[in-house]
Amino acid sequence: MQPLKIKPSEFLEFAKDYYSKLVPSIRDSFYSPEQLFEIMESGYERHYMKIVAFHEGRKMAHGLACVNIDQNYKQGHRAFLRHISVIRTELLPQALKLVTDFVWRRISCEHIRLE
Repeated sequence: MQPLKIKPSEFLEFAKDYYSKLVPSIRDSFYSPEQLFEIMESGYERHYMKIVAFHEGRKMAHGLACVNIDQNYKQGHRAFLRHISVIRTELLPQALKLVTDFVWRRISCEHIRLE
C-alpha cells in the first residue's frame, strides 16, 4: 500500500482512467469517481491509496483503496472503507486483507465499515 501521490484536483481524471481498467462487475458496484471524491472529501483523515504488487520484478499498481473517518459516529472513531478494487479480480481477497491491516495499524479507530 502506498499513498496516491496526486493533487486532489487530479483525482477525478486519475479515477476515470483507473475505472476504465476495471471489469464492469467491480466498476459498477462502487460510487462514480465524482461521487467517491465528494464523499471522501466530506469525511476527515482521508487516505487515497494505491495497492501495489510486484509482477515480473517490477512494482505495479494493481488497485485502489479510499478510506476516511466518519465524523458523525458518536460511539468512537469509525473508518469507512469507501472504495477497494483491483484490476485483477483474483487479487481482491489479498487486497482486502492488506487494506484492513493498514487501517488497524495506521488509523485510530474502533470500527471499520465497508461501504
